[in-house]
Amino acid sequence: MTSRRPLLRTLAAVVLLLTGLAATVALAAGPPAATTGAATAVGQTSAQVAGTVNPAGVATTYAFEYGTTTGYGTSTSARDAGNGTADLAVDADLTGLTAGTTYHYRLRATNADGTTVGEDRTFTTDAATPPRPVASTSGASSVTASSARVSASVNPGGARTSVVFEYGTSTAYGSRTAAIDAGTDSAARTISATLSGLAPRRTYNYRVRATNAGGETVGANRTFTTPAPPQAGLSTGSVTDLTPTSAVLNGRVDPNGRRTTAYVEWGTSTRFGRRTPSVDLGSGDGAVPVAIAVPGLTPAVRHYVRFVVTSDGGTRRGATKSFTTPVVPAVASLQLSPDPVTWGSSARVIGTVSGTGTAGARVTLVGTAYPFRDPFARVGELTASATGAFTFTVNPQRTTRYRVRTTIAGRAVESRTVRLSVRPRVGIRVQRRRGGRVRFSGNVAPRGNAVVSLQKITRSGRAVTVRRTRTVPAGPRSRYAVTIRAPRTTSRYRIRVVPTTRTLVRGESRVLRVAGR
Repeated sequence: MTSRRPLLRTLAAVVLLLTGLAATVALAAGPPAATTGAATAVGQTSAQVAGTVNPAGVATTYAFEYGTTTGYGTSTSARDAGNGTADLAVDADLTGLTAGTTYHYRLRATNADGTTVGEDRTFTTDAATPPRPVASTSGASSVTASSARVSASVNPGGARTSVVFEYGTSTAYGSRTAAIDAGTDSAARTISATLSGLAPRRTYNYRVRATNAGGETVGANRTFTTPAPPQAGLSTGSVTDLTPTSAVLNGRVDPNGRRTTAYVEWGTSTRFGRRTPSVDLGSGDGAVPVAIAVPGLTPAVRHYVRFVVTSDGGTRRGATKSFTTPVVPAVASLQLSPDPVTWGSSARVIGTVSGTGTAGARVTLVGTAYPFRDPFARVGELTASATGAFTFTVNPQRTTRYRVRTTIAGRAVESRTVRLSVRPRVGIRVQRRRGGRVRFSGNVAPRGNAVVSLQKITRSGRAVTVRRTRTVPAGPRSRYAVTIRAPRTTSRYRIRVVPTTRTLVRGESRVLRVAGR
């Protein structure tokens, strides 16, 4: 009996403890928590809304309130959120909404301890789909060889509508105009577009295509036929700028709105046979001046020319014009090779007689030697080639002036005067002498007085005079000798001779290499 009392006291203490815990839990309960989430799957008349509910351990229900204002006015049916103590994700589908409208919504949660509402959020339903446009293809107008005006009746149906015209030479079309904004009216209106770049003499299919947010409407197929294009207008004018080898044919051309080109047929008979390159005259309306050069003509010959004008409207040839090209004035030209020439060597006088009738002409070379006081005298005569070319070989003893003379069609022709300079022939040799000296000597032809300069050639190629002397007559020639101290290093030297008269020009010897001492 005594041993049971401690056990009873222990059981009483456990009961009191559990009773206190229950009271504590009861004291911790309260209203549920509610958080409004995002709206998803928003359409024209429906949306799905979501949120989270925490029942706080008490049996809780929830519902979503929604409407077009923060007054809401509509609620989903209440649903059971249970009596848990953790956040619970909840959602609801809203239906019967109005398209294109902004809605407010929030989450409401209720238990025995109270009601909690989440924050207000919004979504906007998709706009209502408008009706498809009404479109019908109308007839074509202003049809030309390259363009046409097409039209259609279009009712946008109250929505922004875009219109194009499809066209081509078959019902596959293949081309379309740029999009045309038909507006947002709810009444029919006329839409037009110009089709350009068409081919003449072709039947074209076309139709209207109208599109808005509600869909697309294609009009019926219709056709038109482009006519043949007009030919270009042409009037031939005069021949100007006439030379022995060229001329210019003038005229006026009206392309009549078609891409037009022109060229000139020409020849030495009315069979023509040759032509110039084509000239693009554009596609304007109205006559424009045309001047086409005709090159490659033959001097002193009658020629025939005419315009040829072409467009997709056809080819037109103008009136034939004839003219005779003038003769080419005969001209003689000269050049020398070599110039100057070394005394005792030959040079060539090369030239050409050009102009009408110069082939095979007899050419006379005349000359006069320094000091050019004597009249020009005959040096030689020959027959020019078929191209008028000729070459004389001369061996002047002193500087001489030359020119050529000929007669073409009874007219005397004389070239300009050329001057062939003659330089002395200068020999050079070198000898080692006693005392570390070097002797340069040689002959100068022809005989005459001259200043002799011994020149050292530097590494840069510049000639520096190191000693001067004069020539000494020796038979038909003159001689010189120059002695210098031998260079320290191998060096190059030459002799320059300057005659004291102008009969000859200065001359130089070859360059010699002299070893250093």
